Order: sequence, then structure tokens, then C-alpha cells
Amino acid sequence: MRRKWMALWMMCCILVIGLCSGKAVVYASSAALAFSKNKEQITVGQSFIVTLTVESTKEFKDFQTYVAYDPKVLELIDTGNHVTGSDGLVFISDINGKKSNIHQYRMKFRALQEGSCEIYISDTVYIYEASTAAEMSVSKGTLQVDVNSAEIKEENQGLGSLIVGEGVLEPEFNSKVTEYRVEVSADTETLFMNAKAKLKAYKVTLEGNTNLKEGENTAKIVVTDKNGTDKIYTILIHKKTKEEEVLEEEEKESEIKEDGKKNRFSVYKEDEGTIFETNMYFRVVPIPESSIIPKGYKEEVIKLQGMPITVYMPINDAASNLVLIYGKTEETVGEEAAFYVFDRIEETLQRFRESEPVVEVSKEAENYQKQVKHLYILIFILVICLLAMLLALVHVYIKTGQQIELEEEEEEEEEEENRHEPWM
Repeated sequence: MRRKWMALWMMCCILVIGLCSGKAVVYASSAALAFSKNKEQITVGQSFIVTLTVESTKEFKDFQTYVAYDPKVLELIDTGNHVTGSDGLVFISDINGKKSNIHQYRMKFRALQEGSCEIYISDTVYIYEASTAAEMSVSKGTLQVDVNSAEIKEENQGLGSLIVGEGVLEPEFNSKVTEYRVEVSADTETLFMNAKAKLKAYKVTLEGNTNLKEGENTAKIVVTDKNGTDKIYTILIHKKTKEEEVLEEEEKESEIKEDGKKNRFSVYKEDEGTIFETNMYFRVVPIPESSIIPKGYKEEVIKLQGMPITVYMPINDAASNLVLIYGKTEETVGEEAAFYVFDRIEETLQRFRESEPVVEVSKEAENYQKQVKHLYILIFILVICLLAMLLALVHVYIKTGQQIELEEEEEEEEEEENRHEPWM
């Protein structure tokens, strides 16, 4: 019995170890690798120095790794101590060096052609503590090198983006468009603008966007390239007066009231029949014969605003909010009447197309929710069945172990009796 329980315990331990095996190794200390260059702007034919700085939490003296670059864009022309390489790969090996928390390794490159290139660690980094020789964990950075042609291209000049803190730019921002207009409120003193040049090295200067006065103001954004050439963007800022804001508010309220009148629903009688006023002017007329009622609908009489109205209700849904009404609109005067869909909730009308049956979204959603609920119940039942099967297997395993152990004990007792039985 004891051996069986021991085997079961070992199986559990192996399972736990397997689940935990995916965890990362925890190192006693760490190091960070970062690249830097001595020039911000690099053009074809220029040389520049790239420095790899290795900084650690504890002193180290052994370090090895490989650094990669694009040999089509850059050429390695000189290296410092512990650095060798060519054709896109640099090997750095510093073994038994000076103990320190910071080591630096320098590489000199020449730009061969216009383009972009990454300088990065291309292989495993080997770095060990000086005192314990324990391996350190490492974080690695990369360096983006952009090589420009000797002449500044026109498409690289000017702004790359422009965002204003209030209002809307007219027209929409385009780097080639240099004149814009924007409107701000009467309380605005400063129009904040986020203007970024296409190249980081270019200088961006803002003027005229502060101390705004009522009426027209002119702001300028000046983008200066490395050769000192300026590209100027002009923003005409119109600061509203209090009177203008009051008038705009009144106009908005008037538009809201007009919209409310347009969407207001009313039903009333005229000499020529019953009139609906909703999103359209609609006159209800009797149908010429019952045979034209669309399939799946039946005639009913309901009350709208206290008036009895003949409508055509879906046969299978007597409580539907969407019903059909037969009549004419202002646009169809002189033409034959037609069926329109009336939404009793929204109180709106739209032309009925018999090829497109009216279906309420709420019922589709309800059916979908029922299907999802049934699926969840099925999944729950399957999980319960699996758990029951697992418990049954464990129970059988334990019972089998107990039976085998009892048989072994009986065999041992029988052997023991045989040993003590006297010879005849």
C-alpha cells in the first residue's frame, strides 16, 4: 500500500514540475545593452561612431556577443579594443578584462548609400559576474540609422503632422498645403498646436498662436531644415465674439426645434381620409381588393392617438411593433397607393418591399441568446461528465492498488508460516 501511494505522489510531483517548467530562469543579476551614435543626421559618404554600452547591476569582466548591420548601407571601417568584423557582422570578445559595472565598445562606420539600417545584437550574449561567474540576464536594444542623400529632398521638407487643440483645420492637413483656417471660441486665449517636422533634426517654431484677439488672427509655423531653409505654414485663426456665439446657439436650438417638428407624429381626419404626419405626410386609403394584401399578413384595426386605423399585421406575431399601412405620400400623389411599414415605437414610415419581409431584430436576438444558453448548458454537462469519469478512474486505481497489496501481504504471511513449519 505504501509503495502505491508513493508512486501516486511521484506522479503528482512530475505533473507540477511539468506545469512550472515554462517559467523563465531567474538570474541573480542583470545587464542592459544599448547602442548610441555620435551624429543625429547622417548623409551618404559620412563616417560616424557607434558605441555599444554594457551596464550591469554587478561587476563583470567576461563578455561576448555578435553585432549585425546591413553591409549594403553601412561599411565597418575601424574598430576599437576587443572588436573585429566585416561584411555585416561584428564580433565582440572581452575575456578576463577589467572588472567594472560599465564597459563600452566602439565601431566606426561609413554610410554607403541612402536608406535605413538597424544595428542590433544578432546572437546570444555571454556575460558573467566577476565574483561568482554566474550568468547574468540581458536586455538588448537596437539602433536605427537613417542615411540621407547629400541634398535634401523636397518630400522630406516641411511638416509631417499638425493637430490643433480646438476647432477643425480647413482644409484637412496636407504637408504640401501651407495655408489653413480654424475657428475658436470667444474664451480662447491660446490655440495649442502639435506640429511635427518630417525629420526629427528639423527645427519647428510657432508664433502668433497666443494672446488671441476677437476676429482674425494669423499664426505661423516655421520649419527650418539643416541647411537653414525655412518652410512656412500660415494658420488664420478666427476668434468668435460673444455675440457670434449667442447667434450660433440660437440657430442650433432653432434647428433642433425644426427637427422635432419634422419627427413629431400626429393622426387626424380630413375630407379625403386619415392623415399621418410623421417623417413624411401620408394619407391612408382603403385597399381596392383583399387579394393584394401581402402574404403572411392579415387585416386588423388598431387605435393610434385614439383613432381607429386599418393596418395589416403579421399573422404569426399579433404583438408586432411593425405593421403595414396602405396609402400615399406627398411624393406619390397621382400614382397608385402602396403599402408602407409603420414602426409603432419610432412612429416612422418607410416603403414596404415585399421581397424584403419585415423582421424584428429583437426576435432574432432572442433566438440567438437561447442558442447560446443551450450551448453553455451542454458545455457544463460535458465538464461534469469528464470530472465524474476522472474520479471513477482514480477510485479504480486506488481499489486495484489495495487489492494487489492485500494479495502481497497474504503471500508474505504464507511464506512466513512455511518457514516456521517443522520438517517431518
